[in-house]
Amino acid sequence: MVKTKFLSMATLPTIPAMAEIIADQFNLNNKDVLAVMQAREALGSTAIAEDMTMPHVELPNLAVQGLAFINAQSKYALILIIDSQSPDNQLIGILGKLLQSQMLIKLRQVTSQQALEKFIKEVSLNVIR
Repeated sequence: MVKTKFLSMATLPTIPAMAEIIADQFNLNNKDVLAVMQAREALGSTAIAEDMTMPHVELPNLAVQGLAFINAQSKYALILIIDSQSPDNQLIGILGKLLQSQMLIKLRQVTSQQALEKFIKEVSLNVIR
């Protein structure tokens, strides 16, 4: 099962703040999360659209994998939390569908945890209309 977490914020948090949020929400070590997020950012932009980034948290032996979505009014972050040694196939499939431009448009309209869970379920079943 893929864990999802929705957060609504006034502004998009910095990478250190995102790392702290993800560590807390996914029960991970903050220093480890920050290190891998900063390492990924150092490789280049994680922008997937003009107003959306997709920071990555890739760590080995994760008990829970998933996605966190931050809606910061007109800026968004879709954070991938995935096991670097054993990535969840369902999560990879969902991500592949989410990265299609029409899905990103629909994702921007998500405004609650319940709406995110429903959207991800629909995406995983490939029934988005």
